[in-house]
This record gives sequence, structure tokens and C-alpha cells, in this order.
Amino acid sequence: MSNPVIVPEVIVPEVVRSEAVGSEAVGPEVVGPEVVAFDESIASSGSLKMLETPSVKVSSSLESLPLESCVQLACSVSFYPEHILFSHRGMEIVYPNEQQLALTLQALFPLMNGTRTIRQIQQSFHPSQAEAILGLIKALAEQGLLIEHAAPPEGLADTRETGEGEVDRLEVRVMEIRDRLANTLFWQALQPDTHTSPSPHLFYGFALELRYFRAHQSAFQAPLLDFQASAQLRRAWTQLHRQGQGQIDDLTEALAAIEIESGPAHLPLPETVSLLNALAFWAHTEPLCALSLQGVLTQSLAQILEIFASACLLQPLNPKFVAGIEHCVENSHSCYGIPVDVLCQAELRSQSFAMRQRFVGQFHLFVELYCNWLEAIGTYYSAAPQLQRNLDAIVGEVVSVERPRLRDGVWVQFLATGLEIRDGQQGIAITVPVADQLEMQQLVRCLQAGGFSRGDLAQACPRLRRQIAELLSAFDAKGWLRTEVCDRPLSGSQFYREISHFLAGLKSQFPPSVMAQRMMEGTITREQLMGYVLESYHVTHLCPRLLAPALSQFDSPKSQALLQNFFTSELHHDQLIEKSLKSVGITPAQIQTLQPLPMTFAVCSSLGVWARQHSLSFKSALMLFEEDDQAFHQLFKQCCADLDLPTGFYQPILLHAHVNEDGEHDQITRLLLDEVAYVSIEEQGLVKQNLATLLTSMVLRTQEIIDYYGDPSNPMPRCFRA
Repeated sequence: MSNPVIVPEVIVPEVVRSEAVGSEAVGPEVVGPEVVAFDESIASSGSLKMLETPSVKVSSSLESLPLESCVQLACSVSFYPEHILFSHRGMEIVYPNEQQLALTLQALFPLMNGTRTIRQIQQSFHPSQAEAILGLIKALAEQGLLIEHAAPPEGLADTRETGEGEVDRLEVRVMEIRDRLANTLFWQALQPDTHTSPSPHLFYGFALELRYFRAHQSAFQAPLLDFQASAQLRRAWTQLHRQGQGQIDDLTEALAAIEIESGPAHLPLPETVSLLNALAFWAHTEPLCALSLQGVLTQSLAQILEIFASACLLQPLNPKFVAGIEHCVENSHSCYGIPVDVLCQAELRSQSFAMRQRFVGQFHLFVELYCNWLEAIGTYYSAAPQLQRNLDAIVGEVVSVERPRLRDGVWVQFLATGLEIRDGQQGIAITVPVADQLEMQQLVRCLQAGGFSRGDLAQACPRLRRQIAELLSAFDAKGWLRTEVCDRPLSGSQFYREISHFLAGLKSQFPPSVMAQRMMEGTITREQLMGYVLESYHVTHLCPRLLAPALSQFDSPKSQALLQNFFTSELHHDQLIEKSLKSVGITPAQIQTLQPLPMTFAVCSSLGVWARQHSLSFKSALMLFEEDDQAFHQLFKQCCADLDLPTGFYQPILLHAHVNEDGEHDQITRLLLDEVAYVSIEEQGLVKQNLATLLTSMVLRTQEIIDYYGDPSNPMPRCFRA
């Protein structure tokens, strides 16, 4: 056993200027935690046992220094033969150097890095010396040589790493992505030794989705150009942004070789939009995190493009397409050399424990979104019957909600008993009761004008609601009708009816909810029900951040009032869901570090991005978030009871649904669109495209909940440690 280390009485020194020390005594500055390489096992193994409690005069304000707070050394330290010198903000504080004191401080300083509580530091030494260590800490705090931090969440890693440590990991993270992609159809198609011949559509489809991604990258790049980082980082990021434009031109040229022109006709995969909106959301809310992820994205895409170009040479593809891809690779190499990631990590050197933990979780989520994107490209385009996706092909006729119009040359004669309709060759007479004749005239005028859906006609002529379908069928049999797409601007009220019909038709294209099916069959698991609530928590927790940007947009006074009331009514709903989670053993510390599933975050970030960038899509999308399904919630309650989940788990979920129902939240889209005077044809198409992507993402989210939480090997809850 080693000899005990005796700490002498610590005398709090006077503060002196550097000149009082003497020039011959001043040596190179040594940062406190790096004074000596220290193994924490030494402290706990007995090498630093017997410590005599120092007699320290401590001010009353330090008597209450919380043992659960973290402390960090806020000065540089130099050890000299005669004294120990602490340098802080131009002042120098001198302690007389005694061997035992120096040994103790050299053991203590590495522990005071801001990630350990005072209690944890005490526990690193012999239990009998807890008060002595506390006395030393208070003596340093009294002289202003310490910074106090809040304690890190219980159960998480208690180490702090500098930005340089993060940089080293960033070099490895690109390889992590490649490892994750190894088993995907997309990655396997790029390998030269593949035993199957991949579809040319897979190669063309990747270029198509990448072109869309690059063409819309300003959504997340532009906010970062405004970020007030170091001048060096801003210059590097501006250079990367400028050089990235060349890839768009090269991809456009490559796709033109296979007769795919640039334009809004292409409907991207939901996973493409998910990645774009996630990056845009981070760019606005966590710019340093977004910049760091850009370094990984740039390096990974450069490597994948190089492998992709090599694979294209081995396939029977259009030569001009391949040439365009090779030019794109050259441009990616020029971007690859810009050290955005290294410079960004230099900004993170002083990051807090909580920020570093959050960065780890966000990076994990980014990797999932990024890999899901590439995997979806391989899965979809390997089997796609046609290369270019468009809204009409995805949802069939529901894009163009039927807007019947009487053809030119069809004339109508109104009679006392009804009306006659003729086209010169054939005609029919329709008897109409007197009470319905005005509405019949209204119906005919609407058909002559065109632009009204069946729902619009039923609303304009409620007495004839039941007869409209039969009348239109008779007119169509005569060849008198033509069905038009929406080729005219609409008012907000008209557009609300339009998207209501559009979404109803789009929903009919999807199979029934897989979660509802599992609940009805009784095959849902306890973990899947818990997963549903975990993902619901993220939606309610992020909600205020998603809605807030919409409040800064100029709008009518009534719209502003509606949005403000809606915003305040959505506050604190996450506290209800927290009660559910706590009832099944999820701790507050875990709740603070939860990460959503990729599609949950994609759905949320889409709403947040539209709130900032496209108000009409934001207002239209709210109706999908505020739908209330009472049958689903009753089924959820029954399944929870069957699986012995406590009442405290499902009751807050039902209460949350009831709160939304009482607040008429399902009417928010209608009320907001009533205030919109004009919706152009182009905006109608853009909103429908966004809604189609959002609804598809919601369907994928439900499947993702079932798949992820149904696999017992996946971590639950999703808390990722550094």
C-alpha cells in the first residue's frame, strides 16, 4: 500500500499582479487539466487516500455550492518549485507550493472538466477525504477560478471532448454510412462483382433524385450563409455553396441525354424530401449542427458519386449520360477539398455536455435519413415501370378532381315543367318540380361555366344533391360532358374544397393503416403501442417550434389571430404525453435525450419548413395533423388494457385527443384558407405535391413504428450516447 498523501492546510492567497512574481519565475503557461496525465483508477485504488481537511476560509455565498453541480477549471496553471500560479483574466493568484498540495491538485484538476459533479469528484478519492476535496474546490471557487455547470443527465456519458475529437470521428462517420449501406439494393448495384444486372432505371433514378436534391439545396444552404460563425468558416461555406452549383448543371445535362428535362413535373421520393426538409430545419434551428452534418454529406456524396460513375461505365447506359456523371464527379472533388467540417468542429471546442450529447443524437438521425434516402432510390427505381414520377401517375385521377363541363354546342331550354337539353342531333327532356327549378338552373349554369367539382355542385344545389350523379351520368352518356383539370385560379375557400377531395382520393390509394389492422387483429405488441406514444411525444414536443415561424409571416389580422390562438392552444401538450411515458418507466433523463424515428422527424420538419418558406402548404398541411379518429383511440385503449398497460399510459393520449376535438383543431385549415383571396394554378400544383409527399410520409411513418418497435434488438427508448 502506498504512503498516504497528506494535504497541508490550504491558505487562501492574496491576488497579486504578474509583476510581483518575478520574470525569472514565470514559465510557460500550462492548462490545468493537462498538468499531468492522470488515471482515475489511481484515485479510487488508494494511492490518494488520507487527506487532512484543509482549513479554508470560505465566503457565505460558497457555503451552499451544490454537490450536484459540475465544476470546470477556468484558468491556466503553472507549477513552480516555490509556488503554484493560477492565471485568470489578466490576474495571477499564487499558492505556496508544497509537495502534497501539488500532488493533490494534479490529481484533482483533470476531474474538473465540467462533466462531473462535485459529488462525483469527491467519490474519486477516499471517502474520508470528501470534506477536504470540497474545501479545495470552494477555495478555488472563492477566487473565481471555477465555472459552475448544471449536472449532465443521469446515466449518460460524463466525458467532454473538444472539437478536434469530433473531427477525428467525422472522418470515420463517412465509413459508418458506407457500412450501413452495404446490404442495400442501391449499394449492391454499384459493386463491380455483382451477379445480377441492375435496371438502368436505378442509375437514371439516382441522378434524377440527386438533381432534385441539389436543385433545392438552397433551402438548407441559404440560412447557413447568414450564420454568424468565424470568418474562416463563413468563407469556406460560401465557397462550397458556390461550387455546388456546377453539379446541378452536370446532372441536368446528363438527364437531358435520356430526354428528361428539368422542371416541376417530377415528384421526388418522400425520402428525398425528408432529407431536404430535415437539413433545412436544422439549418434554421441548429446551424452549427447543420454545418457539421454538411461536412459528412459532402464527403459521403463525393465518394458515392465516384463509385457510381465507375459503375455506370460497366452498364449499357447512354454515353452522354455517363459523361455528365463524370463531370459531376469532377465538381464533387472540388467541393471535397473545402474543410467545412474541420472548421466547423473548431467552433465546437467549448461545446457544453448537453450540446455534445444532442449532436450525437442528431448525427444518428441524419445517418438514418441519409441511408433511407439511398435505400429508397434502389428499391423504387429497380422496379419502377416508368422513370419519371409525377402526381397524376402516383394518385391516378384524383389529382384532377372531376370538374364536369357542358361541351360547346350543347344548348339548354328552360320550360315551365323543367328543361330540354340538345346538341342538334339528340336531346332529352327533364321534368323538374317547381320547388327545385331554381337549383336546376343553378346546376346548369355551373356546368356551362365549368371548374366545379361534384362536391362543389352538391354544395351549390343541396336539394338536388342525390340527383346530381344520375344527371351527370346521363349527360356523359350523350357525350355532352368533358372533364377538365383545374386550369384556373381559385379562392382559398374553393381551394380548401379542392384539397379535401384531393386528399380523400389520395387516401383511398393506400391500404388500411397497418397499426389499426394489428390492433383489430390483436397482434399488436406492448412495445409497438409504447413506440406509438414515444413518436407522438416528438410531434407534440416539437409542435411550438414548428408553428412559431408562421407567426412571423405577414398575414391578414384574422389569420394572425387564428394562428396565435392555435399556437397557444398547442403549448404544453407534450406534458400530457410525458405522463404516459413515465407511467411505463421512461425516466425524465431519457425523455430529454429521446430521438424520433426518421419519418417522424421528416413529417415534423416538413411542417416547420413550410411554416417558414411556403405559407399555403403550411396552412393546408395542418388538416392532416389535426384529424381526429375516435374509433382508433377507442381501439388503442382496448389494446392497452388487453396488454396490461396502466391506465396512466393511455388516459393522457385520450385526453389529448379530446382537447383537440374541443378546440375544433380539425377546422384550422378551413378557417385559414377562408382568408386567402387567390391561389394560382402553379401554387395549387405545388401544394398538392407537398401534401401528397406528406401523406405518403405519414403512411411510411406508421409502418416504421411497427417495424422498429416490433424488433426487440432495437434500442427503446431511442437514446444515443456519446
